[in-house]
Amino acid sequence: MNAQRLFRHLLAVFAFFGFTLPGSAQTQLVKCDWTAFERNAAELRAARDAAQKISEDQGNTEVPPEAIKQIQQFKNSLYAALQGYFLCQPNSGFEARKLEADLYARLAIPVPPPPDKQSISDVNGSGPWTGLSLDHVTIEVETVLDPRKLIAVLTSFGIPYGSDAELDVFAPGEDGKWKPAVNFTSKPYNSIAGAFEGLDYKISPRDSKGNWFVVATHTNPWPTSCWQDLFVDIVQPEDLGMEYQRFHEEQNGYVCDDVPPYLRSVSADGFQIRFSINSIDESQLSSVSLMNYKVIDDEVVRVQPVALNPVNFVDEWARRPWQDARDWSAPGNLSSLHNRHLKLHRQSATDFVAFRSCAIASTSEVEAAENAGDGPSHFFLVKKSADSFAMLRVSDHATESCRGPNRLSSIQDR
Repeated sequence: MNAQRLFRHLLAVFAFFGFTLPGSAQTQLVKCDWTAFERNAAELRAARDAAQKISEDQGNTEVPPEAIKQIQQFKNSLYAALQGYFLCQPNSGFEARKLEADLYARLAIPVPPPPDKQSISDVNGSGPWTGLSLDHVTIEVETVLDPRKLIAVLTSFGIPYGSDAELDVFAPGEDGKWKPAVNFTSKPYNSIAGAFEGLDYKISPRDSKGNWFVVATHTNPWPTSCWQDLFVDIVQPEDLGMEYQRFHEEQNGYVCDDVPPYLRSVSADGFQIRFSINSIDESQLSSVSLMNYKVIDDEVVRVQPVALNPVNFVDEWARRPWQDARDWSAPGNLSSLHNRHLKLHRQSATDFVAFRSCAIASTSEVEAAENAGDGPSHFFLVKKSADSFAMLRVSDHATESCRGPNRLSSIQDR
């Protein structure tokens, strides 16, 4: 979505909720204007103050209409204020921590205390952000030290039972003035699950054509469940002339006691995600999901390796849709593997009970028993190459050549 289309979309959203963009945001900003910046900063603080006057309904996950309005107004004013701020800045010589301090001062918002010093406690089990909307506004700045001279501003704030966030990336234009390159945040939401909890990101290096992108991950706030969703997005600068948000994927069954960061690495043509997700093995709370992606022109595809070890691969192969599992299966045995995959999706409780090496090099067999280990077994024959796994066969009987000792207890990441 280019800048003009995005602007029209925003105007429609604002009209729906009965408010308009700040005056300085309704026209394209072209020069430094501290008066306009102060006006946007004041509107930002007014939205924050109005949101904090809305009483919280303990345990309610719905967002009141007035809170929806004020959260969106806060974001609109923030985006306009940041555009105005950077138009008044030189195009070099930034230090991230000094820039953060200056933004707090000029926006006239308090620096939040460290998490272990915040007054909101976690004694009721609802998390450190439980409280009024737009509390604990936090600004984090990252500078990219390469010829692009990018500056990323991540602004997060509290909502009941969680947090929300906005990522803004600025780049110097040909005229030397700063311009917005990426603006990524949640859409207006009437449930807290629509917010961007724990938004994390990495900016890719430039590829051979000079293109780059941002990979972002976030989860959804919720007061009660430890089984949530992990969202993965790729966004890219508007001036590349392609769809602004080029990739979105939702991973169900993420285990919320996993330790971030989930976004492990990024390159000019790919990235890696690693997180815990519910396992097919009932004896385990979770399984590690390793997800490598390749960015090829306008496509984003998952590539090998898709697991850390053969046991982890069996869990991933059995849990994922056949559309994915098919690509990780022996081409000459697809029909049989497809039937087995369907059967595994229909059954409930399974336990991994053995992992044995086979006489054939780089091949191993994983045994999984139904009914929490008391029922019939499935034997998964897996081949491991240098950087990939493949499912060769699934059988009701153990393979004669796979009689090595049971090494299941030695597998750390299952």
